[in-house]
Amino acid sequence: MKVILLPIRPQYVEKILRGDKKFEYRKRLSDHDIDKIIIYSTYPIKAVVGEVEVKGTLSMSKTALWETTKSHAGISREKYRKYFADSKKANAYILGKVYRYPENITLDKLGIKHAPQSFVYLKTCPYCGNILSKSACFYGVSTSNSEEHIIPFSLGNTTHIIPSGIICDSCNNYFATKIEKQFLELESIQLLRSFHTIPSRKNNIPPLEVLISGETSRFEFDTNNNCAYIGLSNDTMDKFINGKLHGFITKGIDIETLNNNYVVSRFLLKVFTETCLLYSLKYASKSTKTGVYMFDDTMKQLFQYVRRGDKQKKVYKYTVKQVQEIKPFTNDDFVASIKINFIPNTNQISGMTLTLFEIEFDLLL
Repeated sequence: MKVILLPIRPQYVEKILRGDKKFEYRKRLSDHDIDKIIIYSTYPIKAVVGEVEVKGTLSMSKTALWETTKSHAGISREKYRKYFADSKKANAYILGKVYRYPENITLDKLGIKHAPQSFVYLKTCPYCGNILSKSACFYGVSTSNSEEHIIPFSLGNTTHIIPSGIICDSCNNYFATKIEKQFLELESIQLLRSFHTIPSRKNNIPPLEVLISGETSRFEFDTNNNCAYIGLSNDTMDKFINGKLHGFITKGIDIETLNNNYVVSRFLLKVFTETCLLYSLKYASKSTKTGVYMFDDTMKQLFQYVRRGDKQKKVYKYTVKQVQEIKPFTNDDFVASIKINFIPNTNQISGMTLTLFEIEFDLLL
């Protein structure tokens, strides 16, 4: 979503908010297609007061534009002519639905030091489209103070991170509870975390159900004391002490349970879209860092799928396989890689390969 902040005189702001003024005239339009205008009411209000949908634009001769728009111009013909006196043609944003904010917002809360002379692009969350703010949080405006782990911290990731100010806190929290948590709770992923003793943010490692000497026991990790506990009966304990037991049996990771899975699909698309977002930020030149992310319609659909889900629980095509033998409790370092794949000899993305320890996911788009 592309959003601009536009300074407008208070008398015209009120007409827009009432729905009387359906066209906003400008000598210069944005270079990008705009979805929404954030209304900055100039002196004496000097605050952001609301927003309005942009349904399109008009560019034509001054006379033709006036005749086309005069019934909802919101200004007199005299003022219209005076405004465009030095212009060869006239432009206008076609205004749609309007929303008045419950309270006025000062520019500093949007990270803007001075009111723009013309307009300024605003950073928006690429997933929900909300404007990113330092402190304000209500309809259409969200705070963005948290980092976003592309791969969850509970899978050992401390490096694949999107900095704060890019994704809103609301989406960040949604991903943690509705996508990552569900993925982490899949039995095979829990086993992977247990085998590699990966703690969560709360410093917990998933316990294991083990079979030892014919009885089922619970194998629990104590990260604070760097040890583990297992509940054994007296008979089994005696065998263990006397050296008659040398190990236990636990479940193995069942790769098939990770195939054709809606939870896995959304997790992979979350990782993929966030990786593309991070690359777009990393490689954008300083002159294009406007908070406008230039993604095509297909990519926009993927962002929506991640944020909104799919009522039919659509699963995007992917494959999963075990690429090497799983060796539990070997104290190896975290092994994860994200690779964006391209169609050979083109710059068209074909998918992504995500490797988590011994498991490899191939997302196909």
